Amino acid sequence: RDETGRMRPQIRLKVLALCPLAVAQVLTTAGFVAGPALARRFTHVHAVVATELLSIPFFLLLAVTGRLWVAVGAFWMRGALMNMNQPVSTAFAMEIVPEDQQAVTNSLRTFAWNSSWMISTAWGGRLIEERGYAPGMFITMGLYFLAATLFWTFFRGRVVGKAGASPSSWVRVISCG
Repeated sequence: RDETGRMRPQIRLKVLALCPLAVAQVLTTAGFVAGPALARRFTHVHAVVATELLSIPFFLLLAVTGRLWVAVGAFWMRGALMNMNQPVSTAFAMEIVPEDQQAVTNSLRTFAWNSSWMISTAWGGRLIEERGYAPGMFITMGLYFLAATLFWTFFRGRVVGKAGASPSSWVRVISCG
C-alpha cells in the first residue's frame, strides 16, 4: 500500500487506462501543429474538408469494432484529424471577413461551437442511455459529412493569405446578395 491506500496493481491499472487518453492529447497537439502546414500546401478549404472527410472512416471503425486496439487507434486518428482543422478553419474565417467584423465573427463561431457542445451533450447522453453509442456516432458521421459538403460548397476556390480573399464577396454571401 502507498499513500492512496490502494494496492500497486490497482494504481498500475488506472495508469494504463489513462495512457490512451494521454496519447490522444499528444496526437491532438500534433494535429494542431500540422494543420496550418496542410493549409499552406493545399489551401485552407481543402485542408478543412479533407480532414473532416478523412476522419469519418475512423469514426465508423470506432462505432462498429469490437476490438479494443482498433477502437483506440480509431479514436486517436479521428481526434487528430478533426482537431487538425480547428486552427485552419479559424484562420480562414478571420481572413475572409473584414477586420472590423472579425471580433463578431469569432464570437459567433465560439457561441456556435459551445452551443453545439451543450446541446449534443444533453441529447447525446440521453441517446447513449437509451440506444447505446453507435446511433450517436452514426448521426455525428452524417453531420461531419454535411459540414464538409457545405464548407466545400460555400468556399471552394477561395484562397486566403498572400493571394488574399475579397471580404466584400464574403459579405455578399452572408447577405445572400
